[in-house]
Parts: sequence; structure tokens; C-alpha cells
Amino acid sequence: MLSFKEPAITFKFNALSVIKILEGIREGLLKIILEDKYRNNLIKKGRGNAKRFSADTLAQQYVEIYREMATHKNFTMNECRLESTTFKDLDT
Repeated sequence: MLSFKEPAITFKFNALSVIKILEGIREGLLKIILEDKYRNNLIKKGRGNAKRFSADTLAQQYVEIYREMATHKNFTMNECRLESTTFKDLDT
């Protein structure tokens, strides 16, 4: 049995569970290779995620958080929220 530990988390794998995991990975890869529509949809979603988590987008979100914090006297982390902004929003 294969086992490794992270803080407060233990993962244990036996040969059967490893085989099932590998079969799932194989099936997923074959689906990507064989199904054009599925593959193109994954690519489209991946590009959208790349934009959402780009350095520019994340930096803009941090600026907005800091601005919001600066305008609240009794700011708590529960009030913090991430929203999309654009560079033109930062100029105001």
C-alpha cells in the first residue's frame, strides 16, 4: 500500500485504486484526443480561465480590495470581495 502524508491529511492508495485512477486518466485523455467538440470546449474554457487568472487581472483585483479597505474605517476580512475590474476603472 502506498501512503504519503500532508499536514492533517493522509492519502492511502492500494493497487486497485491506483489502477482505477489511471483508467480514469486514460479515458479522459482518449476523450480529449477523439472528440473534437469536447476538446475545443476545453480549450475555450482554458483560455477564459487564463484571462481570469492573469497577472493583470489579479493585480487589478488586489488594487480594488485595497481601495475598498482604505474607504472603510472598520473593515473586516468578511467584507472583502473580489470583482473584475479593468485598467480604465483604476484611473478613477
